[in-house]
Amino acid sequence: MRRFLRAILPHLVLVLALMFLVLLVLHEYNPYMNFIGSSQSRVFLLAFCLLALILSVSVIARDRRG
Repeated sequence: MRRFLRAILPHLVLVLALMFLVLLVLHEYNPYMNFIGSSQSRVFLLAFCLLALILSVSVIARDRRG
């Protein structure tokens, strides 16, 4: 399970980061669509923040061990 998380976690963070970059660009071109203010964006932003936190802690812990 840990091996799976180490393999999938960086990819999830990358996908969510790219998704938010696209949403920011779309929001700049058409703010009335409210891409950033929607409830779905908030859920994805929360997931992104949590995954980034978990990834950061795991990388720091791995670096300290080895």
